[in-house]
Amino acid sequence: MQTGKPKLKIQKDAWDKRIEFLSWASLLILVALPLYFYNQLPDEIPMHFDINGNPDRYDGKGSLFIIPGIGVAMFFFLNMINKYPHTFNYLTKITEDNARAQYTNATKINRWLKFVITLMLVVITAGVIMIAIGKTKNHSIAPAIFFTFIILASVGYYTVKSTKLSTR
Repeated sequence: MQTGKPKLKIQKDAWDKRIEFLSWASLLILVALPLYFYNQLPDEIPMHFDINGNPDRYDGKGSLFIIPGIGVAMFFFLNMINKYPHTFNYLTKITEDNARAQYTNATKINRWLKFVITLMLVVITAGVIMIAIGKTKNHSIAPAIFFTFIILASVGYYTVKSTKLSTR
């Protein structure tokens, strides 16, 4: 583990501010959905689905708050660690010359993943609610494939970008 990395405050650019806004909006929706629909839900709701999107486990409707709880914890954890990019692990040695670029790249991927994961949890929560209130029969696998692809592609993109930044 590398020690003695420069400690810098990374300023948010316009893209960062837009992603932060969208992240906060997604978090608000994630928390509001179960609150809004709670009284419309049956006592037992689907909480796990087979590969075809059919419910294969039911729990009490209060369990719907587990997903937003995980989302809120993840959201604030990523917010907190993004303030300390000098503590992250990097693919390259961090120097005074490359620290700002590497830290900016790292905070951008964390910010982007925070948004994508929060949005994914909104889609999951909405799907559970729609099935529970009878608006649809099963949970499509398409969002899971889509979000998995976006997350992996994003990590790949930022990893390549980090590597290129180290050669400058």
